[in-house]
Amino acid sequence: PVPSHPGALPLVGTLCCQLGDPAKGVPLLQRSLALAENLTTRLNLAKALLDGGRVGEADAVLQKAGPSPDVWRLRGDLAKARGDLPGAVAALREAVRARPDYADAWNNLGNRLRELGDHAGAVEAIARAVRLSPRAATIQLNYSRALQDADLLEQAFEAASEALRLAPGDAQAQLQLAKMHQAQDRFEEAKALLRQAQAKLGKDA
Repeated sequence: PVPSHPGALPLVGTLCCQLGDPAKGVPLLQRSLALAENLTTRLNLAKALLDGGRVGEADAVLQKAGPSPDVWRLRGDLAKARGDLPGAVAALREAVRARPDYADAWNNLGNRLRELGDHAGAVEAIARAVRLSPRAATIQLNYSRALQDADLLEQAFEAASEALRLAPGDAQAQLQLAKMHQAQDRFEEAKALLRQAQAKLGKDA
């Protein structure tokens, strides 16, 4: 059933999108915005559309949002979805300029710089994210990858170990730590981690 209370529309719509049902969630968020402007609802709608591959619609939704760190971060995601990595970097730099303690935006900025081949810039950006959010396993994992690309293998090993400590059993952390062991000719350790990750990685080549 469709919620009848205006306050329930954005909550139920966001929950549907988070549970993987944007076909139900997006119309509820659109209806909520039609009743009353709300930046959080607008951002959630744009993200749901972007996650569903509806990049143009997500962009149109964001066009009506004023500048804010969260808007700039989402603009970075939109630019990446279009294959515009320099545009993504520019948007994410605006996000961290507006909010210097925005760990997720620093992390995303580092990832985009890494994709552009700016290894030093990637390490610097994700290091900021690590300092701001040291218990985030995903950020530690991205930090290890950036350090690996920069040939800082000992530090990359430490970051991968920390990622796995924070998220025991995470297949991507196991895979990254296995790569670090392999880079230092510790093949038995690498094989043990790959065996643990194998079932969870499925068909990952």
